[in-house]
Amino acid sequence: YDLFLASGELTEAARLACLQAPILLHQGRSKTLLTWLAKLPQDLFEQRPWLLYWLGAGKILQEPSASRAPLEQSYSLFKKQDDLIGATLSCCLIIDTFQILWDDFHKMDPWIERLEYLLEHLPEKNPSNVEAQITSAMLAGYVYRRRGHPNLKLWEARAEAMIHKASDPFLRIMLAQNLFSPTIWANSLAKANLLLERIRPALTNNTA
Repeated sequence: YDLFLASGELTEAARLACLQAPILLHQGRSKTLLTWLAKLPQDLFEQRPWLLYWLGAGKILQEPSASRAPLEQSYSLFKKQDDLIGATLSCCLIIDTFQILWDDFHKMDPWIERLEYLLEHLPEKNPSNVEAQITSAMLAGYVYRRRGHPNLKLWEARAEAMIHKASDPFLRIMLAQNLFSPTIWANSLAKANLLLERIRPALTNNTA
């Protein structure tokens, strides 16, 4: 990476950063990713929404209050470029920021609506990591903003199935949190214990 920077090959450096970003985040090396991205000139971010997306993804645990702005920018740029997958993933992470910050959940509503619109236009089959992020975000939307909606049960079932397939530990934690929240709020400890028994293997498996 530094060799590309030193030789002035900034486009190649940006490409490598985007390529390595999911690997670095999976390894818990978000600081390394943010260090790489900080070395790139701002004009590259204005042209490449994936740089903005990975900047937001890298900050979501390190600096959660600063993560939403680049994600909103990436969403807008993905939309302009008709990149439905990129826009969808940006929406998903923006919804995650509300949970991490325990923010004003009313502001989550337009992002749920945008995500629902995107889902109507996505292909039926998507990569498993994309499906996991969609499921996590939609379940969060229904848990925090549409608790009485009949579709909540649908997303709970999808999340329980997806938690055993998701390779990203962060995603498994978010899925588990949103599965458990309704049972805890309802003071249904018996139901929570049954749920824990079903998903425990996924929570203790580092290679899911």
